[in-house]
Amino acid sequence: MGHILIFVLNAVEWLTPDPESWVGIKTLNFLGGLLKRAGYRVKIVPSYNGSVGVFCCDAYDDEQAEELVEFVRRGGGLLIAGQACYTPHRLSWI
Repeated sequence: MGHILIFVLNAVEWLTPDPESWVGIKTLNFLGGLLKRAGYRVKIVPSYNGSVGVFCCDAYDDEQAEELVEFVRRGGGLLIAGQACYTPHRLSWI
């Protein structure tokens, strides 16, 4: 689990356009505490609303796909987390 946490922290650092940017989290609430402890300004949001520099969400909802594409085009950071159903069985060595 430690390697995944390091990976996530590195990803958010890379995605953050400005050190003062807020990180918005939708549906990945467990991530909030981790990012707060790492020094990020975090807020839980019900959907992307334009008030954050990085937006974190799961891969199972495409309601705001067009808005998120524009957000990334304008320089915003987008972290999408998901898991394929068969992955744990195929990658049991991890």
